Amino acid sequence: MSGYNHSEASVAAAQVGGRHERGPSSGTHKGPETRTLTVARKKLDDAIAVDNLPKEAKEILLEVEALLRAADCQINAPRLARFHGSREAEDLIKDVPTTESQREILLNWTELDPEVAAMHEVICRSPTKRAHRGMTMTLSSPSGEAQKFLERAGHFDFDALGFAEVCEVPVRGMGGHLMVSSDLIKDLCDAGWLSNHEEFQRRMCAFLAEVDRLYSPTATYHGAAHAIDAMGTVAWFLSLEGFAERFTRMDHLVVYVAAGIHDVGHPGTNNLFHSKTMSELAIRYNDRSVLENFHVALAFETLQKPALNWFTLLEKDFHSPDSPSELHVDLQQYVRRGLISMVLATDMAKHATQLQDLKNVVEAEKKGFNPEVDKQRALENKLLLLETVLHAADISNPWKPQKIMLAWTHRVLDEFWAQGDQEQTLGLPISPLCDREAGVKSVPKGQLGFINFVIVPYLNPIVDLVPEAREAMQQLEENKQFWELQDKESAGYEQIFPE
Repeated sequence: MSGYNHSEASVAAAQVGGRHERGPSSGTHKGPETRTLTVARKKLDDAIAVDNLPKEAKEILLEVEALLRAADCQINAPRLARFHGSREAEDLIKDVPTTESQREILLNWTELDPEVAAMHEVICRSPTKRAHRGMTMTLSSPSGEAQKFLERAGHFDFDALGFAEVCEVPVRGMGGHLMVSSDLIKDLCDAGWLSNHEEFQRRMCAFLAEVDRLYSPTATYHGAAHAIDAMGTVAWFLSLEGFAERFTRMDHLVVYVAAGIHDVGHPGTNNLFHSKTMSELAIRYNDRSVLENFHVALAFETLQKPALNWFTLLEKDFHSPDSPSELHVDLQQYVRRGLISMVLATDMAKHATQLQDLKNVVEAEKKGFNPEVDKQRALENKLLLLETVLHAADISNPWKPQKIMLAWTHRVLDEFWAQGDQEQTLGLPISPLCDREAGVKSVPKGQLGFINFVIVPYLNPIVDLVPEAREAMQQLEENKQFWELQDKESAGYEQIFPE
């Protein structure tokens, strides 16, 4: 994108609302009781270490130390309890004497996070449907012709391309519709998760409009229309009972925003192209999920603008009266982790690993996984399912109604081949799927390969977990038969997509 400083996005990925993301040893929240105990124990250690301390005095100080250690366990045990059953955690902290020290080790030397696991537990226990207090919604949906398209939003046959043609700000329009029609913001407010619902609506509306602007109009496939297609598809997934019962209303907010931002700023070329050309983005992100890191960083950079920053209106010190835990949690950290996790999971290089993880979750549920036993695993499973919903939506074109499927297939092929043309001009090897000369002759075979080796294996465990998703598999089978017929007739690009 012209006029955009990519380096700024990397800073934004670690800073929101003036707050830097914690590094290995900073930024973790300690309550006043924990801080007081830490100071008291340090002073006590200094006293015990004094030379020539009378034996009786030393014994008394050691007894005091034991009492402080017991108090430490009472205060911090709830945080550590959510890691019970986690082999990684238990092996690492089994010989560490205090729960506060155990917690610091987990934060510093593992990817486990007591704080976020705590948030997950508290959020899941919080009620999200209470009597609404006459709130007025300002995050309005489009009207007129655009509104007719939105009547199918969240349904299997939503036409995102048609909607994008009649709506100037389709991401804002789609986001506003999904949040208003489902009472999402009202529910978040009623749960006590927002500090100012009216300001939240204004900022969310402005943020989504800016996301619209940041999608490149030159990206044939990865533009704003693709974002709203993903938003509509995740809404369909969330409408299925099997998924609805697993997600909270806060999760709905995270997945809608993640779908809206997951390709923001996409230049129309893939990760491999950036790695081969050693682009500024590839250098910035070390060839690892280059575009996905860029998208989520750009989204958080956009949140730096005060008028767009809905993120800082999420409660940082939330406590649910319905939760038995005394923990106060930072909802901003929970949402940030979810957004980063979901967007990074759209990298197709992670598809095989994600598929295996999904199969493991399905198998664990069949065996009766108990989230109360391993709360860290419960959080990881939740994030994986949220990632699954977005990733499945991102690659959902092959299992959409045939007219919609063909429109998207046309666009993705054009974008891929445009990249291949550029690579050929630069004297680079043409990336897989990007060879125009070979591709125009083998469109049906290419689509059948993607369906058989990527889509079907991914949809199978989803349908196993949530049988209501079978509608996608049924439509996929119809489309597969269409491509088999085209292949049998040796149909080329011009026959399949006549002008």
